[in-house]
Amino acid sequence: MSRIFQVQSRTTIAAPPEQVFDTVVRPAEWPGLHPISHIVEVPDGELKVGTSFIETAELGGQLTHIVWRVDSLRRPENWMISGRIAFGPQFGDLSAVLTVVFSVTELDPGHSRLQRSMLTAVSSVAPLPDWFLGAFGAEALHDRYLVEVKARAESAQPR
Repeated sequence: MSRIFQVQSRTTIAAPPEQVFDTVVRPAEWPGLHPISHIVEVPDGELKVGTSFIETAELGGQLTHIVWRVDSLRRPENWMISGRIAFGPQFGDLSAVLTVVFSVTELDPGHSRLQRSMLTAVSSVAPLPDWFLGAFGAEALHDRYLVEVKARAESAQPR
């Protein structure tokens, strides 16, 4: 059985779109921004469409690998990535496919709106654990991430 979850978060940031976008598209910095991210292995060089990278995240009390791929990159407006997770037998062979879209819109000079939308398709016949619903079906975790992105982007020197 497949189930679909969608979570959207948005915030206004006192920084130009380029600065906000550059903060978001640096997955190696996610461990300092996203509450569940521990390590992100990114290949050397600039990220471009087709680039893959691996995030180690804590989900359900376990470290889990998410294999991400850049699907679209249009600086400074839009970045779309997709990921795959296989949780293994300890979680009933639960697996998920994720698509995350970051959109940055200039509100006025020096101010931007960042929206993050995550669509998760999960394959499982078993009931989903509470931690899964909290990570993929509720806004709180994602809102915390945007609070950190906002703080980082507003404190960054223009690039």
